[in-house]
This record gives sequence, C-alpha cells and structure tokens, in this order.
Amino acid sequence: MRETLTSKLSWRKSSTALIALASHCLFAASVAAKSPLNGLADAANTPMQNEQPLLLDIEVNGQGSAGTAVVFRDVHSDLWVSESDLRRLRLIVPQAVSIVRQGARYYPLSSLSGAKYTVDESTQSLALEVNANAFATTEASAYRAPVSSPTPSPPGLYFNYDIFAERAEQTNTLSGLLELGAFNALGVGTTTIALQNGVATRRAVRLDTTWTTDQPADVASLRLGDNVTAAAALWGRAVRFGGIQYATNFGTQPGFVTVPTQTFAGQAALPSTVDVYVNNILATRKDVPPGPFSINALPVVTGDGTVQLVIKDVLGREQVVSQPFYTSNSLLRPGLQDYSLELGGIRQNYGLTSFDYGPTFASATYRRGITDALTGEGHFEGQGSNRATLGIGAAYLTPLLGVVSTSIALSRSNMGVGRLWALGLVRRSEHLSFSFQTQSADERFQQLGGDANFPAPRRQTSANLGFMLNRYGSLNLTYLSQVISGTPRFAVGGVSYTLQIKHVGLVSISAFRALSGSASNSINVSLVLPLGGSGPSVSLTHTSSQGARPQSMLQVQRNLPVGDGYGYDLQAADNAPQQASLYLQNRVGTYTLEGAEFAGQSAMRVGVSGGGTVMDGSTFLSRHIEGSFGLVQLPNLPNVRVYADNQLVGRTDADGNALIPRLRPYEDNPIRIEERDLPWDTVIDSLSANAVPYYRSGIVIRPPARQSYGAMMRIVTPDGKPLSPGTQVRIAGQNESFPVALEGALFLTGLNSANRLYAEWDKHSCQATLNVTKSTDALPHLGDVICVETQP
Repeated sequence: MRETLTSKLSWRKSSTALIALASHCLFAASVAAKSPLNGLADAANTPMQNEQPLLLDIEVNGQGSAGTAVVFRDVHSDLWVSESDLRRLRLIVPQAVSIVRQGARYYPLSSLSGAKYTVDESTQSLALEVNANAFATTEASAYRAPVSSPTPSPPGLYFNYDIFAERAEQTNTLSGLLELGAFNALGVGTTTIALQNGVATRRAVRLDTTWTTDQPADVASLRLGDNVTAAAALWGRAVRFGGIQYATNFGTQPGFVTVPTQTFAGQAALPSTVDVYVNNILATRKDVPPGPFSINALPVVTGDGTVQLVIKDVLGREQVVSQPFYTSNSLLRPGLQDYSLELGGIRQNYGLTSFDYGPTFASATYRRGITDALTGEGHFEGQGSNRATLGIGAAYLTPLLGVVSTSIALSRSNMGVGRLWALGLVRRSEHLSFSFQTQSADERFQQLGGDANFPAPRRQTSANLGFMLNRYGSLNLTYLSQVISGTPRFAVGGVSYTLQIKHVGLVSISAFRALSGSASNSINVSLVLPLGGSGPSVSLTHTSSQGARPQSMLQVQRNLPVGDGYGYDLQAADNAPQQASLYLQNRVGTYTLEGAEFAGQSAMRVGVSGGGTVMDGSTFLSRHIEGSFGLVQLPNLPNVRVYADNQLVGRTDADGNALIPRLRPYEDNPIRIEERDLPWDTVIDSLSANAVPYYRSGIVIRPPARQSYGAMMRIVTPDGKPLSPGTQVRIAGQNESFPVALEGALFLTGLNSANRLYAEWDKHSCQATLNVTKSTDALPHLGDVICVETQP
C-alpha cells in the first residue's frame, strides 16, 4: 500500500515537472520566433541578457493563488514582472529601471518595498512577500444605501381635532383647532382652522392651507399655498406668505449626508477587518485586503471628535489608529446645493383674519458647498417695485477656531441704501464649546417682513461658553445685547450649572443679571428625581427674582405612555398656581382634565383630541395623526396584534383592518403581525412587511398572510380505485399543485365553498367538483372525492 502511494506521488510530481517544462519550452520557442534580438523588443532598453522566461503561479502575502503570470529571471536570479500583472496584483508600479518584452514593460521584484520571494520549481509557483505600502490603496465607503422608494398613496382623507372647554371667573370658553387633509399619488393638501367661542368673541379663522408635492428623487418639494420663506443663515428673517415655493428638502431622503464627509486611512500587511469607532461608538466594519486603505463617506456627529480604526489581521494581530475630526451642519459637502425659491404675498394678521395678504414679493436663497471647509451663500428679496435686498455670505471651517461665518447685505428702498454686516464663530467639542455672533444694520436697511411697529434690532450680539466637566457636571455662560431704534440698550448675562448625580437625579442652578438700565438679578434652583423606569418623576424648583416674591414648587409628573394608558401632573406651590392635570389615552383619542387655583381665582378645563382617516372606502378613528400613517389589511383575520418598530400599535377589527397613526415618512417602517393570533389555517409567506410612506399621507400595508381553508380527503375514480401516489392535483384558478399519497390520500389548502379539482398522471387526467362547508375541526376529513377521467 505504501509503495503504491509513493509511486502515485512520484508520478504526480513528475507529471507536474513535465507540464512546467513543456510550458517553459513552448514559451521560449515563441519568444525566439517573434524576437530577432534574443527575445528583446527594444535592445536599447535592455539592462540584462540571457534572461529565462518562467510561467509561475503567484501568491502574495499568503492570500492564496492570484493566478499565473509570465516572469523573467535574469542572470542574478532577480525576477521581472510585467506592469499589467503588478496592477492586477494591486501592487504599485515601482520607479525603477524596466525592460520591454513583447510590447509589455517589466519591472524587477527587488524594487518593490520589502520584497522577499521564493520560487518552487516543483510546483512552478512564486511566493511573494512585500510591505503594506507596496500595495495600491483600497477605497471603501461607509455610505449606507438609501431606503426603499416610497409607495404612492391611494386617494384618501384624514382629520385631526383638539377641542377645549374652559371655565374661569364665571366665564365659559370653547376653543378648538381642526385640521383637514387630502392625499393621493400627486401629494397632500392640508388646511387648519382655529375656533373660538367666548363671551365677546365667536369666530373661526383659517390658519394655513397648503398643497405639497415631494420629489424624493430630486431631494426637493413643491408647495402651493401658505408657507414660510427660507432665510439667510446669519441675518435672514423667515416670513409667512401665500404663494408658491420650490425648495430643497433633504427630509425626503433620511440619512442623506449633507455635511462634508470624512475620509480616514490606514494600512494592513495581511487581509484584515477594520472596525471604525466614532467617539467610541462602532460606526461600520469593513474587510480590506493587504495594503493602504481609506474609508470615506464616514457618518460622524457634528462638532469635534475622534475616529479610531481597529485593524485586526488574519493572524489575530491588532493595531489601533486614531484621527481627530471636526464637522458642522452649517457646511455643505462640495458640490451639494441647497436652495429655496418663493413668490407670493406676505401674510398679515396671522391668526386674526383668514385672508389678509400684503404686497407681492419674490425671494431666493442659494447655498453651495465649495470645498470641504468652505460653503457659500446668496440671498435675494424683492418687494414691489421700490424695495430689494441682496446679501452674500460664507461659512469657513478653521482647524483651531471652528466655523467662522460672515455676511454682508445691501438694501434699496424709499429710505435709501441700507447696509448690514454679520459675523459669527461656533465651535463644539467634548469639553469646551463656544459661540459668538454679532450683527449690525444701519437705519436705512430694510428686509422682507419688516414692521414699523416692531423694528428689528440695529445691533445685536450674543455669546455662549460651555464647559463639560465630566462627572462634575457642566457649566454654561451666556451673554445677550440688543439695540433697537427708539429704545434703550438691553443686555443680560447668565450662568447655569447642571450636575447628574448617579442613582439620585439632576440638579440645575441658573442665575441671570440685567447689565443695562436698572440692574436686577434672578436665580433658579431645581432638582429632578426620577422614580425609576417609565414611572413618575418628582421635581423641586425655587425661583428668586429681585423685586418679586420668591416662588417654590413641588411637581409630581407621569408622562403618557406610547400606547393606551394614563398620565398626570400635580403641582403644589408657594406664590404660584396650584395645579392638577389628568391625561387618559386610548386608541381613538387623548382626554384631558385640568384644574388650577391661584390668589383666590380658580379655573377648570377639559379637552379631547384625536383624529381619523377615510381610506380604501372605510372610516377609521385614531389618536392624533401627526406624521404619515398606514392601514394594515388582513382580510377575514380579526383581533390580530400589529406591531410597528416592535411596539404594539393596535389590533385588526372585525374586517381585518388596523390603522397605524404614526409612521416615519420616507423611512423603512417595519410592520409585524403576531403569529399566535392567526388561525391554524392561515397561509403565511411572511409575518412582516416594510412600509415607506410619503409625507403626511396614508399607505395600504398588506402583510403576505391570508386565511386558507384546508382539508383531508381520499380522491378516487368512479369505480372506487384510489389515484396513483404522486399524481398532481390542483384547484382551478390556483397555481399550486398537491401530490396524492398512498391509498389516494390528499391534503388540499386554499379551498373555497365551491371548487373544481384537476388531476394528471402519466397520460391520463380527471376532474372533480368539491363543495366545502367549513368546519371548526383542526383537520377536517371530507371523505371520498370522485374524480371523473377526461378525454385527452
């Protein structure tokens, strides 16, 4: 046996050598035939003579075979490899003397960084080892693919209501807020109405009416109706208007990275796994081959921080590379645009009148990332024929200071040419954060929405300095100064300190002092004591202000749960109102009962809020519909629990429908049904489905689960003989086939009250009519079913 094995091994080695020798000879012959100068394509570019061609299987840094390549061995036993093979092996082409053979350029392996190699003649293989910096850089992206495209909405309606009745000082008041919405595949329209019915006031005022069409593919939205203008970063003012707006909407692609992305680099000598930690939190994991690598599009938080690359190779060796970073959401990544265009009339007396629009205006805001550190901005406002304002600005990231922002603007109006300038500085870090912003405008500067009764500040400065003291809490200093035409200068400074005491609670102390006019001081001390988990919390607050009586309050509060339940808020106070509030919540509404007493006066208020939708021909009541929503349909499957993000959100009704009032627009919303609530005869393709709705629109969700009645039977021919085992039977109108078992036994699912069966075997076929009366038996047996043979 041993002799036989030895002879086999010898034969295998001999055959390998013969194959290698034959390949060598064939290659040498071809070179000699094609090259007139001993195989040299270019005699002037020949640093060696009498080289030996080899056909070798190459392995680099122990990664396994990378395929065969033709190499040359010179008289000094150095090996020469072609440029194309070096690139195929991900090796950097060296800056060294080269030769040209058969139109290809060859380089010596000895010129590679740290090159060591051995040639095994018996297997015609080359084992090469090089340093990590000899490889070309591998680029990997940490960018996550966007979520699924949103599902177009069917036509539908929804409504929300908040109604309050109040009694105070023998006076009754009824007020409310109504919202109506309509949606379809083109977008969503909403309108809100404020209602008030009191002793002296009875009115209904329209607030906002808007139609919104989102365009996720373009990261933009078109809005018709009432809206708010975009504003310049440092000096702009948002204004309510009625008209048209077309603007960037990054919210249509959640997770879209707007800030400059970070790139971090390292290198590995062997195949490795790289764990990327951002501020000690795992952000991504990548497998990389040997050599330098860079990981780009890394998601990082705003402010400064540290990225750690933990590189672990196949031998278990580990290295850690740290690199600091700084990002800011006031910067855009290079080439990214953020814009807003508006045309319409300025809204006046908002909340008092329903249709009061001022002069026509047009405005435009445009921001663009120029470099990773520089973002530019322009803003224009034009109102009527005699007022226009134009401003430009920039935000620049400095390594030491943070983000420096600056703006200048000019206006032209009946008052002449006005000027404005603004300067800002922001830096946020783990231990120290600060911000500074100042703005100055002359008396002639005008901007959109200006009101003579409420003039804008002519000079304004604000500053903030924050210290994070780790386990000793945090300290914050603030300063604000304003100068408004016709009024004295206003300035105030403040200091606050917050300390989290483990297993106790949160202590907060704040003090403010007026720095202009008559000096006044105010101090506030509070202690918040959570009582564990989602239970109530207790807070103690004391406020002392110069010229006023001090106030002390004890408050016990329990927030409403996500689902059905209750909450409350009890407040006992000295020199402040005594209050008690009770909140109840179920699947169709939230109910409030409140009472207060202060200085001998008392008041009570009751309220109810909720919503509903009309969708797919049915009406559903629910709690307030604040975002997008979904209708889960499980026909004929009542009382099935439905979960969204693993939170119980409802049960299906008698028709198998359940409304989910809160879904995140343009995001994956995992919807799951409870398997234990499904009847035994339910066919389940999956217990979960993914819902991606449009903004404030409804979506129909149909989990792939359906009720399918099944039964046992024995299928036979008219003479009582069972059909042969393996015969395939199917139900008319269905694609699934069911095999016949021994003695004609057959189990069918998907049965209706009336069914036609078809069976086929060999070259025969038959059909049967089967009428079913559903039974409560777990596995009903229908007896013999006669299948009548049909003509082919």
